[in-house]
Amino acid sequence: GHPLTECSNKGMCNRETGECKCFDDYDGMACERTSCPNDCSGKGVCLSQKSLAISALTVYESPWDAEKHVGCKCDIGYRGPDCSQKECPSGSDIMGGDGNIEGRDCSGRGLCNY
Repeated sequence: GHPLTECSNKGMCNRETGECKCFDDYDGMACERTSCPNDCSGKGVCLSQKSLAISALTVYESPWDAEKHVGCKCDIGYRGPDCSQKECPSGSDIMGGDGNIEGRDCSGRGLCNY
């Protein structure tokens, strides 16, 4: 286990109020969890690893950090760690190659300038 520390060693304790002032990228009453970068740029929602796994139809609930680390689930049309990148339009490759179903941008026929 980990030793007990004030503000999870991720913030400073205000002795007058008894509250933690978390360092950048940490959140919670005791700074016990990460925060989403740039608050997902207003183009997504901040979810725990456990919730992100559920949305991807998989399971991540037994590791100690399942509810401690978070990430952005971007709205349709956006991607990146903070959902700030606009996705390029994509669909099936009309020539039968790898298109958007295989995760290719621009239908597998071009490059997106992320």
